[in-house]
Amino acid sequence: MTLKTVVTGYPRGATRWAYRALKSAGCDVGFCSVFTEQSNSQYTYKAVAEATHEVEVSWFAAPFHDHPALQDVRIVRLERNPIAVASSLLWLGVFKSAHSGYMKEWRRFLARYAPALDGEFRGKACQSALHLVCEWAENILQLSTYSESCVKVEDGTSALLEACGVLGYSSTHVDTPPCNVSGCRQISYHGISAFSINDRFMSVVKDRGYVERGWNKPETAPSCGIT
Repeated sequence: MTLKTVVTGYPRGATRWAYRALKSAGCDVGFCSVFTEQSNSQYTYKAVAEATHEVEVSWFAAPFHDHPALQDVRIVRLERNPIAVASSLLWLGVFKSAHSGYMKEWRRFLARYAPALDGEFRGKACQSALHLVCEWAENILQLSTYSESCVKVEDGTSALLEACGVLGYSSTHVDTPPCNVSGCRQISYHGISAFSINDRFMSVVKDRGYVERGWNKPETAPSCGIT
């Protein structure tokens, strides 16, 4: 099977929602079937060559978006409100000392590309989450550099499918923006103002257009899910 599209984004940035939306639209799509926590540059050649779906959805793909094996593959970068991503990472416990074995794999993968997680921010769960969002936006996904390939998950299913080049789909479900059904408590902007990472984080928020009216609404509707 020839891989045609890779959808990637932040960890806890709506990739599972994207997979479900593409699946519902009838796409041949896999979830973390090519890119996983074990991915590396050398492995990517083989994984892409042996892809079993036309579309791959995986946040693990983000560090490899410019890999030579993907030169003919459409890359779609999912954006989600940065404060929502950081809140979800904090809630999940990715940066806490006591976490599951799978979270250890997540953290090991993330620290490979954001080494300050094991340095300046080690033992600082909230600041680690904020730092990870900054690193992923600026240096991994490179959202500002590749803005033409970005799609905000808050714009809903239609925006995602259009970015993926999916045309003529039929959908019986309500096309509503994705939301945070985990109910995790949102980090407040006031609460992070004293952190050294605050200015950089707020720069990402503003750069990606999340200070406009409506972007900071609580994600509480129960009709869809983000993981």
